Amino acid sequence: MDQRGSESVALDEILSELRQTFRTGRTRPVAWRKAQLRAIIDLVQDNEERIFTALLEDLGKHPVESYRDE
Repeated sequence: MDQRGSESVALDEILSELRQTFRTGRTRPVAWRKAQLRAIIDLVQDNEERIFTALLEDLGKHPVESYRDE
């Protein structure tokens, strides 16, 4: 089996496992997921200038371009 075939098998196994877990009801509550999303938003907002600086230094992106695209 080539690499793509083995990757496909691995992905199928992962997907099957995730679906089984979901059916058991062991997933996190919606409130927990919303809190995680809010935390990601806060993290990005708190580090916005650092992100802009990194994108400027690494990729030459102007902060306006970074805000618009990233």
